[in-house]
Amino acid sequence: MYGINKKVLLFQEFLLTLFFSWKSNIAPWTIWSILSFLIIVFGIKYFNIGCVGLIIIWIIVSIISIPVIDNYEKKMKCHDSKNIVIDEFVWVLLTIAIIIYFTNNIYIFFLWLLCFRFFDILKFWLVWYIDREIKWWLWVMLDDILAWIFAGITTVIIYFIFKNIWIFWL
Repeated sequence: MYGINKKVLLFQEFLLTLFFSWKSNIAPWTIWSILSFLIIVFGIKYFNIGCVGLIIIWIIVSIISIPVIDNYEKKMKCHDSKNIVIDEFVWVLLTIAIIIYFTNNIYIFFLWLLCFRFFDILKFWLVWYIDREIKWWLWVMLDDILAWIFAGITTVIIYFIFKNIWIFWL
């Protein structure tokens, strides 16, 4: 029985760390966000994955990862381990799909990535409060959902401000 549980745990870690690709103590979420971008761009270019394909992958990975995160955290007795990077992959994937749908401007993605990492690291008071008070599986994704929403709003605001300032300079 112990062997089966160990294999299940190993598979869960394999999935949550995205194939054991990132198990580091040095900025794992930021590094993985950048690596996620490169992996997704590779998939788009070499496997001809479009916006709809990215959304389908996003839905599948999200649905699979949530119960796996819950089970893994219970077994490991840890919350939001820095080895769990699948949540970063999921939000980078969705962002790229949205950016591809509306525009192919790569600079918007990098602006969003900076904003996303800022809000994810900062964990302003509401996110910090929820993180401190709520220790359940959805939180691993929820803090990223909030950071993703605020990064999107901030990116749109910054983009339109700079776009309008650029017009005045012409």
